[in-house]
Amino acid sequence: MVVGDSAAEGSSADRQVVLGVAEGTEADAAHVAFALQEAHARACDLVAIHARGRRGMRETRHDPSGLGSSPAADALLSAAVPAEAALECGVVVHRQVADGPAHHALLEATQHADLLVLGVRHRHGAIRRELRPTHHAALRHLPCPVALVDIPWPN
Repeated sequence: MVVGDSAAEGSSADRQVVLGVAEGTEADAAHVAFALQEAHARACDLVAIHARGRRGMRETRHDPSGLGSSPAADALLSAAVPAEAALECGVVVHRQVADGPAHHALLEATQHADLLVLGVRHRHGAIRRELRPTHHAALRHLPCPVALVDIPWPN
């Protein structure tokens, strides 16, 4: 967990936990479970957000992942944070698909957030974590604390 100088206290009406959802995020991913637990503990909503980046701004037939379409991105968010998991935790989940770079979408989404949760991949046995540009931007510029949660690479 990283708390920067710019972390400001929001009003109780604006409380939320924001979860960054990248391609390949599974429902049992550690950062999804952590975000649900934090939202429950803080008695606030969870905002799960997926940014489609530049590729997602234009739908093309050359988009092999299918994430260029909003329905595919919506499906990704629904699979990453299933309604059943949210109900078990008693957390209201809002799913958002944003066009543009992830760090811009996260900056906008976290203006009134209590916490941002991001997954960080690491290889089994590796000491270093793989911090991506989005992680660096979050740690430098976001107005709330940031939790980076380990996600092992699939075998």
